[in-house]
Amino acid sequence: MIRRTGSPDLRVVVAGVVGRGTVDLTAETLVFEKVGLGAGPSYAEVRGQRVVQLDLNPQDQRGFDATVTFGPDGSPRLAIAPRFDLNLMFKLMLIKAELSSPPPAHLEDESYRLLFEGAGGQGPVLEAFEDQPHQRSGLRVASGRLQLFSSKAAEPVTARCASTLRARRKKPSVPGRPP
Repeated sequence: MIRRTGSPDLRVVVAGVVGRGTVDLTAETLVFEKVGLGAGPSYAEVRGQRVVQLDLNPQDQRGFDATVTFGPDGSPRLAIAPRFDLNLMFKLMLIKAELSSPPPAHLEDESYRLLFEGAGGQGPVLEAFEDQPHQRSGLRVASGRLQLFSSKAAEPVTARCASTLRARRKKPSVPGRPP
């Protein structure tokens, strides 16, 4: 999507990027503290109207801690505290006429929320895995709950403890058939 000549002014506000990280090569850990995107939401607006907004952990002082460790097989494990709560808002319908091609329908007027939080007093943890026989890989929710919300969906997509997330395999294309 490219702005045409004569488009209204675009204002982008990035609230900031903050955090501190340390690496312990002996213990093979990466520790990130108070990772955040500043003191408020980041956004883009056109003619004073917000068309995109990103907000991270608004209820947790806008930040989180993360620790990455590695299992015996070298697979990474990500532990978050207290939670990861990312909110995205799109209202590209407000500038639809200014774009050289229409925005995808899921960005015209939609809000998304990715929430990864702990359960039972434990913080949320994700682990990478790989199935050896088929070489399929993915993520496993080792602790907590991962949810994806959409303002247009009645229920969120939820992955609870022990759930796995995998990319879908592409089926081979058949000559003469649409993909």
